[in-house]
Amino acid sequence: MELSVLIPTSRRPHKLGAALTTLARQTLARDRFEVLVGIDGPENGELESVGPSPENVTILSFPRSGQAATRARLLEAARGKYALCIADSALCAPTLLESHLRVQASSPAKGGVISTGPVRLAPLKPERTIDRFLLGTRVFTGYVLAPDERADAPITGGGFRAVSPLNLCVPVELAQRLGGFCRQLTSGQFDAQELAWRLLKWLKTPVIADARSSLDLEERPEPEDCYRRIITLGYESVQLAQMNPSCAMDVLGQEVCGPGAARSGKTIVTRERQAAIEAMTAFEMIAGTPTAGLAAGEVQSRVARAASNFEVARTWLWQLGQLAALENQTLTAVVSEFEYQRTGKSELIPASRQRAA
Repeated sequence: MELSVLIPTSRRPHKLGAALTTLARQTLARDRFEVLVGIDGPENGELESVGPSPENVTILSFPRSGQAATRARLLEAARGKYALCIADSALCAPTLLESHLRVQASSPAKGGVISTGPVRLAPLKPERTIDRFLLGTRVFTGYVLAPDERADAPITGGGFRAVSPLNLCVPVELAQRLGGFCRQLTSGQFDAQELAWRLLKWLKTPVIADARSSLDLEERPEPEDCYRRIITLGYESVQLAQMNPSCAMDVLGQEVCGPGAARSGKTIVTRERQAAIEAMTAFEMIAGTPTAGLAAGEVQSRVARAASNFEVARTWLWQLGQLAALENQTLTAVVSEFEYQRTGKSELIPASRQRAA
């Protein structure tokens, strides 16, 4: 077995079905790869979406414990020489698997390499301003910290910094030797980078980005999805710093758990709250406007305004997530509280100050 394709999923049967359809159309012979689908939590229609599974597709159910833990369990079960991690909404080009194996085979590195490729949101119609804005960012296709982290920006920081679990191929034996994906990074935002960091630092496994190993995601994010994504990234950045400080410093370029971090974070969250709310309101007013029929200059102007407002909100949302982790709130609690506060219904969640175990 040459390749194991790992797909964590939870309560998205229709997305999963589309992803498996594209994998069934691969130019790589079916006896050369397997597909492992990990259901995070109770099964919720995933089996029906798969239908009669080909012999090389295996569906595994796990107790609900997050994307990272599910990905880790799938890696443990992998029989291939290499493991390719993709999303349950991936629309894979017919040559995706062959492209990743070609990169592995062409590298002189002993034991294999970390191969990755571009991840894009699939173009949508009718297109809205938010769709055009997100096409040019990594908000949903990888790690994003600075506003210049564009979708077409080169991979920097030793290669691992822009690695994403949405399109990542690693040598199974090397990854398993280092303990696989970190299950403590529960939401799976930084687990791929953390594993790539260990492979690079400890085993000198290089990162190779191949433009031909690209895939699209069948997603249509709304503003609230963007907000949740950034809060989650901020939250998990603290988890990363707590369990692997050196990796966090290399990835984030800043200390997030130092003395006084919670106190300064609370000051920033309080001080910048109104500006962030106003920026989100402005972002939402622009986000849903259609681009059809508009001159190119007008579309660019709207996208620029959306980006400017989102950047103000992003900075605050990231800090909000970090503060919640530093104060030992659960991620569910802080996201719920934020959403209710945004809609003026914060009194509906008196349990929002619950603490993480």
